[in-house]
Amino acid sequence: MTFIHDHGDLFGAHDDPRPDAPFTVLLVLNGTPDAGEQTLLRRVARLSQFIIAADGGANTLHRLGLCPQVVAGDLDSLHPDTRHAFRSAAVQVYRDADPSRNDFQKALQHVPDQARRVLVLGAEGGRLDHALANLHVAFEDARKPQHASRDLLLLSQRNLAMVLRPGSHELHIHAPHEGPACGLIPLGHACNVRTQHLRWNVDCESPHSSPLQFGTFISSSNAICGPSVLVWTDAPLLWTHQLRL
Repeated sequence: MTFIHDHGDLFGAHDDPRPDAPFTVLLVLNGTPDAGEQTLLRRVARLSQFIIAADGGANTLHRLGLCPQVVAGDLDSLHPDTRHAFRSAAVQVYRDADPSRNDFQKALQHVPDQARRVLVLGAEGGRLDHALANLHVAFEDARKPQHASRDLLLLSQRNLAMVLRPGSHELHIHAPHEGPACGLIPLGHACNVRTQHLRWNVDCESPHSSPLQFGTFISSSNAICGPSVLVWTDAPLLWTHQLRL
């Protein structure tokens, strides 16, 4: 089985969901998006069938005049005026004070089962530890067999990232909005990887190759050469590529 990843509709000229678009969930994390990020948020909100705010992400949506279906988290960052406005609009608000899980994890619990694409905005955060924690959540999600039929995309104005599950993947790249810069970063385990259509392909079967692994070798600052990229990996692997929006 080959996993197909095609998300060009998020960055094209059309503002309405295409008829064959996958059921899309927007998940907004806490942060202070700049003007470009706000434009991206408004666009993907129009293309989403369901919106979830993770704690303070609700404040961002409220400022932009957008209303989620769900707010979830420990709610320590939720402004009182946001809470009042959304409760008046019959938004479902769930408080979870468990300190062992972050708000991203708590919000993911409320993604509908029919979702085939989850767009996460704000994952880069303003702190490195927050960004790494969010990568941990994406890695954790990719290891769950029940989520194999959905893509979890970490989106910003300049980057798209996702954790590829073990197996074969075909990633469709839509110029000029996507690429050419890209990277393949191992998370948690050494990854034996094969690629096609990159400037510097990785081939775990070549005689002098080594697995992708922190401390030995990672494939950063690579480049996409064509309308699609083929990747095979035997362990969860972070794929990231440049966006030009």
